[in-house]
Amino acid sequence: MAILLGGTKTGNDSKRCLYWFNTGAGGAYYVHLKTNMAVGNYFMGTIEAEGYNYGASAPIKSTWCYYSPGWDTSTLYSVGYKNHYTGFTANLVYKSSDNYIVLRGYTSNIYYIGFVINSFTSSPIGFFDVGITASAIRSDTANHY
Repeated sequence: MAILLGGTKTGNDSKRCLYWFNTGAGGAYYVHLKTNMAVGNYFMGTIEAEGYNYGASAPIKSTWCYYSPGWDTSTLYSVGYKNHYTGFTANLVYKSSDNYIVLRGYTSNIYYIGFVINSFTSSPIGFFDVGITASAIRSDTANHY
């Protein structure tokens, strides 16, 4: 893991390869990535998955963007998603039952899929050290956490 720093920094954090996800299972699944970011911490985030999906014979480059206002611990804005390839698609940002941000993605074939998670966060209140605390796969669209 590398923390990338450059110039003057005021509350921004960029990380490359903060988490590695891989599996050898087969079939279509939703991947849930629970973060250490509590809803209501007043920050904007961009999380990116980069890798390869062997079962789908396709590269992975997907991005989740979200905003969590500091004045409201019940609100999480899912700003958008970008999927550059078909190996994995970012499709949801949701709040877990214990108030943490969870990223959800979908793949048509999870047979030997592997990706790293990169992040960029921005907060007017200072540095935030993003981490993935848990991951799960489900065959349905229900929230896991």
